[in-house]
Amino acid sequence: MKTGITLKNKDIRGFAAESALFWVRAMFSQAAGTREGKDIEHLHDMRVASRRLRECFQVFNAFYAPRKLKKVLSSVRNITRVLGRPRETDVNLSLLAAYQPGPSPILSTTHEYLLEIFEFEQARQRRKMLKQVGKIDRGALEDMLSRFAETARTSRSRPSLLTQVGQELEFEGFLSISSRDLRQNVAKIFAFEAAPSGEEYEARLHELRINTKKLRYRLELLNAAYDQRFGRAIRLAKDLQDVIGWAHDYGVLIVQLESHRRYLTQKGRMRLARGCQRTIADFDAIKASYLDRVAPAHIGFLQELSRLDLAPENHLLPGPGRIERQAMSG
Repeated sequence: MKTGITLKNKDIRGFAAESALFWVRAMFSQAAGTREGKDIEHLHDMRVASRRLRECFQVFNAFYAPRKLKKVLSSVRNITRVLGRPRETDVNLSLLAAYQPGPSPILSTTHEYLLEIFEFEQARQRRKMLKQVGKIDRGALEDMLSRFAETARTSRSRPSLLTQVGQELEFEGFLSISSRDLRQNVAKIFAFEAAPSGEEYEARLHELRINTKKLRYRLELLNAAYDQRFGRAIRLAKDLQDVIGWAHDYGVLIVQLESHRRYLTQKGRMRLARGCQRTIADFDAIKASYLDRVAPAHIGFLQELSRLDLAPENHLLPGPGRIERQAMSG
């Protein structure tokens, strides 16, 4: 996502502060809509902004006091956690609502039954979330995060030649550190190996999705410092993240539906149980279609990371040079 923030005069501290402030504002701009609950995207956007803010503070951690940073990250992580469970129920209900059961009376009846159950669970989780959010002093938290974001800047009485030289040296040092950190994150993407099937494969895919998401956020944050060289990698990361994400979302829903199927069977409500089983089969097919797209998306992303000279040593491909030498010049 483009923030519109530019890196001027190699002032990496100012860039860090502006980036963090952007995500603080983005997170709290969704608070009212999240509380209202009419559009689930407010909750989603607020949770995503909280994740991006955490990544921003971690990318620019060299410019923040370590002890204070640890407390700040914990505060933001709490926001992400509180919003997590309601988001899962929102996604479950959204996928189920979009499902077209066809003309079968059993499937239609089962669909209506499941929608009612999931709507009840959504309302319950939202009440729980709002209760937890109500305990947070939004104004104080936003003020604290904004003030902390600003501490990345250095205090200078007036600009000078030494100030400019200092900024350039700090910028070059940051590039060296960030390049090393990028390679460590990229190594996790290259380390992914698909398991034959089953729970192990699901666990590995989930880990790949998390690592891809974190790397994508990092590439977006650093793109301005590297002369906008990461645009294609960011798009390919999103493609990979999306196909794994859709497969994951359908997988979570299928687990929930399987639980309902077992309950219905135990209660002797066999028509609904059969309808639930057929619904599960339909969602399984959709999930499989996304899983088929994981390998091509993964390979495409790896190729672009190699082109950027970010791959681990044993995966290096011929390229034009190391990324820190191609960073923007000002």
